[in-house]
Amino acid sequence: MTALPSSDGAPDAATASASAAEKQFYLRELRGRTVLIALDGDPRPARPVLTELLIDQVRLIVVTPPSDDRAVLPGLPRLPLDGAGPLRREQLTDLWTQLRTAHAVVVTTGADAVCAVADHLATALRPSKVVLAYDGLTTAGLGSFLHPSGTLPADLSPPVRRRVQQALDIVEQAALTVNLCDIDRVADELFTYEGAGTLLSRHRYLDVAPLAVDQWAEVEALLDDGVHEGYLRARRPEELAAVLFDGFGATITGSGHLAGIVALETERYAPEPVGELVSLVTISRFSRQGVASALIDRVVAEATDRGVRWLFTCTTSAAARELFERSGFVPADADRVPAAKWEGYDPARRDRVIVLGRPLDIVG
Repeated sequence: MTALPSSDGAPDAATASASAAEKQFYLRELRGRTVLIALDGDPRPARPVLTELLIDQVRLIVVTPPSDDRAVLPGLPRLPLDGAGPLRREQLTDLWTQLRTAHAVVVTTGADAVCAVADHLATALRPSKVVLAYDGLTTAGLGSFLHPSGTLPADLSPPVRRRVQQALDIVEQAALTVNLCDIDRVADELFTYEGAGTLLSRHRYLDVAPLAVDQWAEVEALLDDGVHEGYLRARRPEELAAVLFDGFGATITGSGHLAGIVALETERYAPEPVGELVSLVTISRFSRQGVASALIDRVVAEATDRGVRWLFTCTTSAAARELFERSGFVPADADRVPAAKWEGYDPARRDRVIVLGRPLDIVG
């Protein structure tokens, strides 16, 4: 996760490394949902990840060749499929019956049919997440996010290009997002903000909207993780309320992935026509998809609608300063900020903080 610090941010923009906090963030997102994981190769390196998902009440469909399937999740029901065409209704009924009781099913198929079976299952079931994992796959050069209309690097090897195309087929046929990675890196791909492969989605446009109540727990967890990692400061109850009640979330349209959050604080400064942009946080995987700029634009629009005449933000990060300046903010004197901003503020941090402001037009 990348924190682009406003007044609630840490001293510097930071990218979190893999941690237990990140893992819990994604486990919470997946809990109670269905994840389809196709393991095209030796499935044994993925066993710890699958066990964690199952323990955390994630519904699993694992597609794997039959030779080593007993090493994946022993004791779970097996469902053999040949991949030679769409699934029959009785096969889907059998699969669902087993999922209801065991919460996980290992689908076995020929070594050359793993992706085909995964495609059929994804199209028929539309699970919350699809993962295609291969032995020794590197997605170097693809980037962390790929839209079907994107241009593939010319130097991709034929095997990698073929596997990317298999993933794109699922994206197009099932209208789902697909995670593509090495079997050894499934944990990093699923449980870290950076990921370890490529996320493919036909939805590349952002939906920025007020945070909904069903997102609040996820937002609190995201902020708590930032505090534990050291790049966000702890919030007082009223500050947390400002984020939840006046905040916005950016999601990749159609995928449900929360890509970033931001909030607008005005109540603290009433009756002055001043607002503060706070808690701008973006998840690293989407850092080049215009998430931060879209969130800033949304706050500017909301502040304008509320009659805010001057919008400001505070940071000690050079990267965040550049981002805000590209969005029309300019450095301002700290005395321009309402006195309420500095009540209880850390003096040492205030000596280092950069205030940036932007005058706004009045609606109507």
